[in-house]
Amino acid sequence: MSEVAKLYYNAVSLMSQQKYQEAFNQFKKIAAADQDPEYTAKAQYEMGRCLYYLSQFDGCIQSFGALFQRYPKHPEQREALFFVGKCYEAKKDTAKAAAFYKKILTLGSAEDALSRKVKKALRDISEAV
Repeated sequence: MSEVAKLYYNAVSLMSQQKYQEAFNQFKKIAAADQDPEYTAKAQYEMGRCLYYLSQFDGCIQSFGALFQRYPKHPEQREALFFVGKCYEAKKDTAKAAAFYKKILTLGSAEDALSRKVKKALRDISEAV
């Protein structure tokens, strides 16, 4: 296993222990080193997740924005959009949250688990209005 892979899986382990700041720091090192394209892309995605769990919503939105610019076809794109939507929801910007949720529904199967979560989030937003 490469050194980058070891760092990545160590950071994933920190996330599973809810040590989000430590995990974020590890993922940031991996992304900054940019030694392995696969792990750089994965680390960039996980940085956004860490920021979300740390309630750093603006940072999360920026991190995923950078991910979309660099990796427009990232395999976790729909999940990343969901986190962005959740950030806007947490910031009480339900219009932007709803726009992200609706975009997710155009990008994949209507019957997968993420689509069901998105539909629930959209229902919750419309009921809150």
